[in-house]
Amino acid sequence: MKFISLIPLIFLFISTAHSGVYKWVDQNNEIHYGDKRPKELEAEKVKIKVNTEASDYDNSTIETEHDVVIYTNNHGRYCKIAKEYFEQNNIAYTEYNIENDADAKKRYDEMGLTIVPVIFVGEKRLVGFSVGGFKKIYTK
Repeated sequence: MKFISLIPLIFLFISTAHSGVYKWVDQNNEIHYGDKRPKELEAEKVKIKVNTEASDYDNSTIETEHDVVIYTNNHGRYCKIAKEYFEQNNIAYTEYNIENDADAKKRYDEMGLTIVPVIFVGEKRLVGFSVGGFKKIYTK
């Protein structure tokens, strides 16, 4: 009986997942996006590429005597991946854990970020972690 009650939900999920995202321009030349094609206006289907790595690049300044500085927390998946990458590649780094170090948390909050890790190489900053992103800021 429970299986039968799930069928409408499964159908709804599948139909929504396959409908896609549409882009159209209204009579006031304003661009709109939605999961349903408007009946009265011409719309194009938009291809969406999902970025699974949370990274951005910024040339912010941080004063440090170390080559690589990483701000982490106790449970961040990408914090762990970044530190493992550093260790596997013999990259020396200084870690500041924002959950265990009040001064580190204060500096992190001043950056206005909500994602860890935050990695600095000199004046270059990487928010999140990917090997490609790190190589871009680590290459001298």
